[in-house]
Amino acid sequence: MQQISQTVDSTDNDTKQSRPVHPYHSAQTLRDDTSIIIRSACPNDEPLLVQFQQSLSQGSVYTRYFSYLPLERRTTHERLAKDCLDDKEQITLVAECQEGNPQRPCIRGIAQLMHEPATNQGEFSIAVCDTMQGKGLGTLLMQCLEEVGTERGMREIIGYILPENYAMLAVCKKLGYVIARDKNMNVMKAVKHV
Repeated sequence: MQQISQTVDSTDNDTKQSRPVHPYHSAQTLRDDTSIIIRSACPNDEPLLVQFQQSLSQGSVYTRYFSYLPLERRTTHERLAKDCLDDKEQITLVAECQEGNPQRPCIRGIAQLMHEPATNQGEFSIAVCDTMQGKGLGTLLMQCLEEVGTERGMREIIGYILPENYAMLAVCKKLGYVIARDKNMNVMKAVKHV
C-alpha cells in the first residue's frame, strides 16, 4: 500500500479544515477487478457521503449504527462534517471509485478509527455499500485503518460488532482479531494488538 504523509503547517483554519492532517492515498483492486482508491476523507466529500448514505440498505444501516437510523439523521451537516474529519483523534478513510465515469467519483465505503491517546487504543467502524459487499472492500479498509493507526502510535484496535454481522466478524477473524462477547453491551468485541 502506498501512503503519502505530510503535516499541515498553515495557521489558516480554513486550510486546516480542508486538508487531512496526514493524507492517505492507496490504489487498490477488489476481487472482481474493480479499481478503487482508499484515501483520507475531506470536507469536500460531504455531498458524496450523502449519496453513499442513500445507497445503504436498512440492513447495512442497522449493522453499522446498531439501529435503523433514519437517512435524515445520517446526513445532517453536523454528522457529515464529523465524518469528514481526519485529525489526531479520528482517522477517516473513504473508498472511492469512478464506476465508468472519471468525472463523477462516488464513495462506496467509509472507515473510521477513533483514537484514545491516553491508552493508545483506536476503535474502528466501517460501512460498505451493498453493491460492494463480498468483494474484499471491508478487508482492505480494515488493513488501511490498521496501517494508519499503527503509524499514529496506536497499539490496540478494537471494534464492536453485532453478533448477526457474520461478514464483519469473518473479516476481523481473518485479520487476526480476538473476538469475544461483550456481555455489558450484548455485542461482539474484536481486539487486535498492532
